[in-house]
Amino acid sequence: MRQWRVGTISMGLLLVGGGLGLLAAQYNARAITVAMRWWPLLLVVLGIEVLVYTYLKKSEDGRVRYDIFSIIIILFLVFSGVGLKTAQDAGIAQWVQERLQLSSYTMVLPEIQVQLPAQVQKVVLSAEQSSRLEIRSTSVETMLAGGKVTVKAKSEEEARQMAEQALKVSTREAGDTLFITMSGGHDIKISLPSRVELEVNAPEQKVVLTADQVLGNYVIIGDFDSEVLLPAGADLSITAINDAPGRISGNLAWTTSAMAGGPTDNTSAAANGNDGQVQVKNAGSNAERDAHQYHQKNDYISRVQMGNGTNKMTIICEGNCTIRQLP
Repeated sequence: MRQWRVGTISMGLLLVGGGLGLLAAQYNARAITVAMRWWPLLLVVLGIEVLVYTYLKKSEDGRVRYDIFSIIIILFLVFSGVGLKTAQDAGIAQWVQERLQLSSYTMVLPEIQVQLPAQVQKVVLSAEQSSRLEIRSTSVETMLAGGKVTVKAKSEEEARQMAEQALKVSTREAGDTLFITMSGGHDIKISLPSRVELEVNAPEQKVVLTADQVLGNYVIIGDFDSEVLLPAGADLSITAINDAPGRISGNLAWTTSAMAGGPTDNTSAAANGNDGQVQVKNAGSNAERDAHQYHQKNDYISRVQMGNGTNKMTIICEGNCTIRQLP
């Protein structure tokens, strides 16, 4: 005769109860929640089964024989129930449920205006928590900031409310310099007066600069694939610092030199996408050493002059960088 093992009845009752609970959940979603509250009955049933088995088999050798597989399944479900109960009490289950109900929305950020004081001659701009920073220099004296942000929300109306609070702009004035820090949008767009000197500190963002006119000195520190569009007739002396020759593309004729302490390359080659030729040679001037202090990873310095080179522009980027002059 087949021997009875402790755990078999408990496993059977578990399957019956679980099946009935799932069947009831098809008609009432709360059935699963109610069933989860009664999971401690599994321990009661298993304990009763041990007592009954011991009582019925007391005349035999006294050893209790267990259905190991059934007990492992029961213990797994018991510990899962304890974990779910703990998550429910801690609010984790509700948080997960709410996150599953969220959808992604890409919203337009509301425009923010910052009036630049007349005494400001230089703007130092930095961006946080964004992947792309687009800057345009114009003749308008007011700084305008906007862009786009992707948020997770239950509805489009909630996403719109979140977008209204997403973009943060903080300013600090020191002498004739205005420090501007922006955060909260993955794609930030800014327009600045072209009369001021500009320093952009965004080493982790793609920087796109479109200059209608350049009337001051610029320093641009951006990540890979940064892009600079310059007006026709610009009067600029441009210095670009990069980690390899040929990574500065566009339609300007560059002269590229290995910086002091960097690799040595005496060859000449055409830049990727450039209309002109890139000449690579050894160089170790003081200007190159000063530029090297901005970013010690970059080993090559490229130069080009537009017009008389009255204004200075320094561009520092990792990877490929595109610099074009508009027709």
